[in-house]
Amino acid sequence: MDSTENHYADGRQFYLPRLPDCVLAYPRLLMIFVAPILDRTCLAYLREIAARAAWVDGRITARTATQKHNEQVAVTTGYGQMAAHIVVGALLERLPFRPVAMTTPMLNRYSAGMQYGPHCDAPVMDGVRTDLAATLFLSEPEEYDGGELVIGETPLKLRAGELLFYKCGEIHCVRKVTRGERLALVLWMQVSNLHQRQFC
Repeated sequence: MDSTENHYADGRQFYLPRLPDCVLAYPRLLMIFVAPILDRTCLAYLREIAARAAWVDGRITARTATQKHNEQVAVTTGYGQMAAHIVVGALLERLPFRPVAMTTPMLNRYSAGMQYGPHCDAPVMDGVRTDLAATLFLSEPEEYDGGELVIGETPLKLRAGELLFYKCGEIHCVRKVTRGERLALVLWMQVSNLHQRQFC
């Protein structure tokens, strides 16, 4: 697939795949919004997995991130692998581009009082260069208050089953959840072999 050349304000270059018109692009924040990625059956199955899975402190995969306060399902567990299998299948079927590599999708959860302060994702995760981050929402917006994913100064709260990609170099956070529960899956992708990531 063809790639488009883009530039930061300081002149550095980066590349993203050329996307069809059906994908909405937000050039200022380099966000790619794909909706929906899951059908209702897959969504219900993932929510059932989330209800049955064992959750651990999210800081286990970001030990130095003192601003991180959420929970996650280890990708090495049976439920973690089941969730990842469903999501990878949906991504490969419905994405308009094929990533070079991706991390294993991971369930995460924010209950009331939880949040993730401003941060920038690591340039490499599990051996994958992180060109793009992705959040797949599993909770409907009305099921929780707060919990917006804020990229730059833009707060985002998608419908369940909708997916948001954004450039990993963007400072972002998840606002404190004040009611309910925010379920999602997160993953990271390398989308090009053309240049090394230099986002952070």
